[in-house]
Amino acid sequence: GINLLNDGYKLEFAVEVCKAMMFLYEEGMEDLLLEDIGSVSDVVWAPEYISMRKRVTDKLKEIMKKYGADYEHIRKWGFAQQGSKWGFIQPGSSWSDASCAVKYYLLEQRKNMSFDFSNIYFFNNFSQEETRKRSEKFFSDSKIKPDAFFKSIILCKALAAIALNKLELPGIINHETNTCTIQRGMRRETLLKNPGYGAIAEGEIFRGLIKHGIADSVALGAPPRGFTKPFFCDVIEMELPFSRFHFVYFLSPEFCEDDAPKDKLISLKADFPSQHECLCDMSKIPLKLKRKAQF
Repeated sequence: GINLLNDGYKLEFAVEVCKAMMFLYEEGMEDLLLEDIGSVSDVVWAPEYISMRKRVTDKLKEIMKKYGADYEHIRKWGFAQQGSKWGFIQPGSSWSDASCAVKYYLLEQRKNMSFDFSNIYFFNNFSQEETRKRSEKFFSDSKIKPDAFFKSIILCKALAAIALNKLELPGIINHETNTCTIQRGMRRETLLKNPGYGAIAEGEIFRGLIKHGIADSVALGAPPRGFTKPFFCDVIEMELPFSRFHFVYFLSPEFCEDDAPKDKLISLKADFPSQHECLCDMSKIPLKLKRKAQF
């Protein structure tokens, strides 16, 4: 809660996330999580992790009903964010109407929304007004109840914090500092627009203001193949507090495609990145830059 306040979020939002965490603890959610998740590449495909995702998600659905939330809203958002069934890169986009609804909601939870928006990097260069319009379009569907949708996002954020606090991933999750190291590919031409970026050597900490998203996908460990395509990139590395994580994809069967047909499995292992991905707030954080082209 204190981290959320320090990050620029409103007191009311920090309180709601903390209440959701306590609710999840009381319902026994932590006990359903594996402590040691091994290497990141194992997270999707090992049988014990498939079993973990099922029990965690079944419990989350049950808890959401008690909390006035709805897991179907999360499914709808997730597939709009990531793409079609079985993980192939299809119409899913982090700038879908559903994704904009999540982004705009999180922006509304900031103490200084307009200032924060002007200091956030957006791939499509959307304006604050365009993001709001896409959010409103998403909620024009009468089946989507805004209050239930927002409570669902809060519960997922609370679950991400609980999971990262328990899981062991040496070199990535640091339980002494309650932080997790992530990586992300970005356009070099965009990074070079930030004053001083070009003078920073690989591995040095960049402490100037750099624009990043409030709800963007990142990778645990090295980004998987395709994570930085189709443009020439630098890889940036960030150490984020657990409070910055909104969603951990590998805790959900839908986003790891546990029910994919066997004939699709080889392709999924090569191209589907959810075993590596989380959704995070990366705004206003010093970076450890990896000035390395992906291809």
